[in-house]
Amino acid sequence: MKVGTTMENRPTGVNIFSIGTVLMYIYVFMSFTALDIVISSRWTTITLYAFLIWGIFTALVIALKEGRFYFSTYSLWYFLFLIASLIIMLYSREKSLLTGQFYFMLVTLCLTYVMQMFINDENAFRKLCWAYSISSFALVAILFFTGNLKGTSQSRLGAEIMSGANVFATVMMVAVMFELWLVVYDAKKIGVRLILASMIAANMYSLILSAGRKFFVVPFIFLYILFLFKADKNGRKHIIRYTIFIILLLFIAYNLIMRVPVFYQALGYRMESYINALFGAGTGGDSAEIREKMRVLGLREWVKSPVWGYGFDSFKFYARYAVGRFFYSHCNYVELLYNGGILYFLLYYWIYLKIIMEAFLKKSAQLKYKAFAVAVAVGFLVFDYGAVSYSVTILHIMLAMAIKVLSFEKESEKVGVIYKQEQNPYVLDERGPGYNHAYL
Repeated sequence: MKVGTTMENRPTGVNIFSIGTVLMYIYVFMSFTALDIVISSRWTTITLYAFLIWGIFTALVIALKEGRFYFSTYSLWYFLFLIASLIIMLYSREKSLLTGQFYFMLVTLCLTYVMQMFINDENAFRKLCWAYSISSFALVAILFFTGNLKGTSQSRLGAEIMSGANVFATVMMVAVMFELWLVVYDAKKIGVRLILASMIAANMYSLILSAGRKFFVVPFIFLYILFLFKADKNGRKHIIRYTIFIILLLFIAYNLIMRVPVFYQALGYRMESYINALFGAGTGGDSAEIREKMRVLGLREWVKSPVWGYGFDSFKFYARYAVGRFFYSHCNYVELLYNGGILYFLLYYWIYLKIIMEAFLKKSAQLKYKAFAVAVAVGFLVFDYGAVSYSVTILHIMLAMAIKVLSFEKESEKVGVIYKQEQNPYVLDERGPGYNHAYL
C-alpha cells in the first residue's frame, strides 16, 4: 500500500499553517528591510501584528479541536522566567510592565511561542534560515545602493539605521549564524554554497562596519562547533582539519580588519586595543573600561544580596548612583545576578543546560540539529559575557529554534506518523501543532 493520500481523500480547505508560515517569513523580511529607507517602518509593525494575531487564531483552532493548548519546553521556561521577573519587580524601583525590558520580554514570549507552532518540521526550519539569509542580504543591498553602507570610528554602521549599532549588529550576527548552518549542513550544490558564501561575506562586511567586537567573534565560534559535529559518509570527524581551517580563517579575518583602512577605522582599532588590554599592553578603550567597571561593580554588590538580588531591571539605577549615568552591566551574567540573585540566574541558564544535555543525550535527534543546538548555546554563552540578552527577541528566537530542531526526526522515522495523521489531519504529536498541517 502506498503511503499518502489520494486526491479523493486529501483534506480540503485553507491550510492555516501555510498562511502562518508565509506571514512569518514576510515579518522576518520586513524586520530587516522596513527601516524608512526604501520601505516604511510601519510595515514591520503591521506584519508583526498580522503574524501574532494569526498565530493566536491558529492556537485557538487547535485548542478547540484537541482540547489543549500547545506549549513547548522553551515557552514554558520563558513563561516561568517572566513570572520570576514579576516577583522580583515587587522590590525593584522598576515597576513598568508595558515599557522597557519587561515589555520586550512579553514580545519575546509571544513571538517565540507563535513561531514554534509554525516551525514544525525540517522544511519549515530550512525556509526560516533562508528567510533570515535573504532578508539580511536585502538589507545590506539596500544600504549599499542608498549610500548608507558605511561606518567609521565616529559613527558605527547601524547607529542611525536601527535603534543602535548593537541592535543592527545583533540581527546581522544571527543571520550569519543561520547562513553558516545552511552552508555547512544543508546546501549540497556548489552554486547554492557560493550564493550563501556571498551572503555571509556581505553580512560580515556590515558586521565589521558596525564595530561590534563580540558580534564579529561569535560567528567563528558557532562555525567551529558546527565543524566539530560534522562527520563524513563513513562517520569520521576531521577535527584537526577543521581546527586548522578555523585558525586560517581567523588569521585572514584579523589581517583584513587590521590592514584594510575602512575596516581598521571601524573595528580594527577597537579589536587592537582590546587585545592589548588582555596582554597588559594598554587599555581596552573607553567603552571596554566602562563595561569592565560595570561588571566589577555589579558582582561586588551582588555578593551583599546573593539569593534575591535587588529587583527586576534594577542594575541601571545602581549604575546611575555609582557612575552618574544609566548603564546596563553589558554582561548578562552580572545583570541577572544583581537583579534577581542566584536563583533567578539559575532559572534563566537552565535552558542552556537543557539544550546541551538534550543534544548529547537524545538519540533520535539528528546530528545536524545537534550541531545547531550546541553551537547556538555555546555561542550565546560567550556572547552573554559582553551583552545583556535576556530580553532580546531575535536571540531568543534562535534559542527557541535550538531546542525545537532537536525534536525533528529523520524522514524515514516519520512515515508511520505522517500516514496516521493524514487519516485525521488534526491529530497532534510531540512535535507540536501544525506538524500535520491542520485545515479549516
